[in-house]
Amino acid sequence: MARILVCEDDPVYRELTGGLLATRGHTVFFACNGAEAIEKLKDAAYDMVVTDLVMPGVDGLELIKSIRENQGAVPVLAMSGGLGDLKDPLLMAASVMGASRVIEKPFRGREFGAQIDALLNA
Repeated sequence: MARILVCEDDPVYRELTGGLLATRGHTVFFACNGAEAIEKLKDAAYDMVVTDLVMPGVDGLELIKSIRENQGAVPVLAMSGGLGDLKDPLLMAASVMGASRVIEKPFRGREFGAQIDALLNA
């Protein structure tokens, strides 16, 4: 199956997304923030990146920009619970920056899996 890098600063969502991906047979790698993800992307190839948008330091939007500049067409699923009323604008910004798809937190496992399948089968 696929090698997927999950970039998420919240340990609960990091474990949740990793567990959902692992049960689907994917090999999961983790980064706790955008800077760590950028370093991991320099050292290895991944079939997909799943990233939160709101993180301290290098956020998900900066990570998406870096991926598009350096890894080209690697599929990116951006997820966010936003900052209060800023949920939709953050997800829209991620799409503009080059995210392949976006998903709003909290999400259901079935919805998350459908997004992953759609990106990997595109």
